[in-house]
Amino acid sequence: MSQRAVAALFLAAALAVACKPAAKEPAAAAAPPPDYEAISLLNLDKGASVVDRTGELSLDYSAAHAIDGEAQTSWVSPPAGYEQTLTFALAGRARIRTVGLLTPRTLAPKRIVFEGSADGATFTPLGTLDVKDVDPPQMLAIKPAAVAFLRVQVTGTRRFSHIRSLYAVGELLEAAQPAKLDGCWTINGQPARFASAGGVTRGTIGNGDPIELEGAREAAVDRFAWAHGGSYGYAAIVVSRDGKTLTGWRGYQLPAWQHAADGWFGERRACTAAEAIDARLPLTTFLARGRGYPLYGLHFDEHDRLDAANSGLALQLLTALASQPIVLRAHEMREADHAHNVARAKARLDALRAALVARGVDVSRITFIPQGDGLVLPTSSGLIHTMVSAVHVELPHS
Repeated sequence: MSQRAVAALFLAAALAVACKPAAKEPAAAAAPPPDYEAISLLNLDKGASVVDRTGELSLDYSAAHAIDGEAQTSWVSPPAGYEQTLTFALAGRARIRTVGLLTPRTLAPKRIVFEGSADGATFTPLGTLDVKDVDPPQMLAIKPAAVAFLRVQVTGTRRFSHIRSLYAVGELLEAAQPAKLDGCWTINGQPARFASAGGVTRGTIGNGDPIELEGAREAAVDRFAWAHGGSYGYAAIVVSRDGKTLTGWRGYQLPAWQHAADGWFGERRACTAAEAIDARLPLTTFLARGRGYPLYGLHFDEHDRLDAANSGLALQLLTALASQPIVLRAHEMREADHAHNVARAKARLDALRAALVARGVDVSRITFIPQGDGLVLPTSSGLIHTMVSAVHVELPHS
């Protein structure tokens, strides 16, 4: 082959390579959709509450269930209640950029009108969402608005319209400052009273044979164990910033959406001298049923150090219980993964062990278990994680 022919072959090969289409870059993985249940400010766990509502099918399907952070619970309209209004207070003034809802595709209302207010009295339109029969969250970007209250007008509903969750996405412009729960209330038409001492809040709801509660505040939420006769479970209460109303979530036996019961709605009232609080049932009922009892009266700081001065009644209870073998199991569900949940649970148990030793308690009869997550599904709501994340005292299985 001549030198010219060889050169021609090399040139042809080079041109073929140059003209070959470039290999396509692999497509970037699509970003997962936002977790609106977690980021919405319209959430009990973030200090939001219900201040007014026109109606619901029952208290088990109330406005509280539309802001509990759970996609499986729902507000349901009353029969043929085609026009309904739900009004919420945020934990504080916030700049809202996006609103929306989650609803079952076959039970969706026709239209949602969102309104905002700075004072809870004068409302201005934020946007209108024409609801589609689809399953994913339906979101509406709005002109950013600084509001402290949101009003939701539900129009053109079906016979029974469902709203699983309502969302308001943005950022708080001030720290959450819920008012104190202590004092007297009317909750779901029943007299109620709460009082705090020694790091513990005790309360009753009802006359004669009331629901009894014992717990304490964690961030914006008052967490409780409750008991009524043979029934028992967990509850959370959020008080509005003005201290005039409260909203509660209650579950039977376990804090999980499958166990969700009636929403609680309360209005402040004046106390009478004759009213008293005698909340003794929760501890005995939990332990008698073989359940761990959440010691909400143990208070830890952001570094998981025990605030012994503010945990007096819980430490006193443990000192008395430690005369027999007991188990202290620390549940924690608010960290990024199992390892970090266990590490935080262990740090809290270490701090608690030191405090008990300092009180002269023989800790050899106590089994310390840093459980971390596991009592409920990690995918549960932030509100449920808040109720679960505590040291629980148990009696050893016989």
